[in-house]
Amino acid sequence: MIDDTVTAADGDDALTLADLEAFAAALADGPDASRVIDQVYARHVAVAFDWTTWQAEAQRFLAPDVVATASLDEVRRLLTLHVRKERFCEGHLDAVIASGHLAALAARLAVLAAELRAGAGRTRLRVEQGDITKVAADAIVNAANSALSGGGGVDGAIHRAAGPELLAACRALGRCPTGQARVTPGFRLPARWVIHAVGPVWDGGGKAEARLLAEAYRASLALARARGCRTVAFPAISCGAYGYPIDAACAIAVATIRSWCDVHPGLDEVILVAYERPVAAALARALG
Repeated sequence: MIDDTVTAADGDDALTLADLEAFAAALADGPDASRVIDQVYARHVAVAFDWTTWQAEAQRFLAPDVVATASLDEVRRLLTLHVRKERFCEGHLDAVIASGHLAALAARLAVLAAELRAGAGRTRLRVEQGDITKVAADAIVNAANSALSGGGGVDGAIHRAAGPELLAACRALGRCPTGQARVTPGFRLPARWVIHAVGPVWDGGGKAEARLLAEAYRASLALARARGCRTVAFPAISCGAYGYPIDAACAIAVATIRSWCDVHPGLDEVILVAYERPVAAALARALG
């Protein structure tokens, strides 16, 4: 079974570059503990990780010169850790602020935000009308069902092209909740990996469909990045049998991919693949 180390939390990672810049500015403004807590969650800075085992690693960041070279993920983990420790030890954040550690984190965030802003848009997005099973990207994304059992549309096409080994690998993974993604090898496909993303079934828009669709895209991107992919091809998730309105779904796809790639550099190209002309046209409109 493929080691699926990237979980639902990555799909929930809705941090944008605008969030990051606003949060860095809020920290630089000398906030109190309550404001730090509010901003960590309001700006999507908090991340999910095993913070109990990471506390020892966090100790090395008490040195200002180490904070000055911390990655964005490390800074986010530190901030999440401090907020969580505040819940169990009231006054922890006040001590962090008084020590100057929070100011060092704010300074590092400002540098990281400026670097990301300078490189924003570096990932190329393009639309291609055709058969996603023939795209030679590092990974292609499958619009899968929760059972990962194969089906119709793009799901069935990918399973047929990859061969029976794909279904066996999917069965070993078990189920995948809506808004999440799982990964298998590509087997007989040109792509090295298949990322199986489960989008929402459209039910009028009142059941968090937009959020779940965005999470499915983010979870897929996180899996691709974790496996060192430079190119990823997506279908229009949920636009087939799941009935999501095409223009709305395509707008979410483009906005989500752009905002995620701005904060998580590493992908060279994302290809939005549509078999049918109307979907390709909707993707092109969303891409502008």
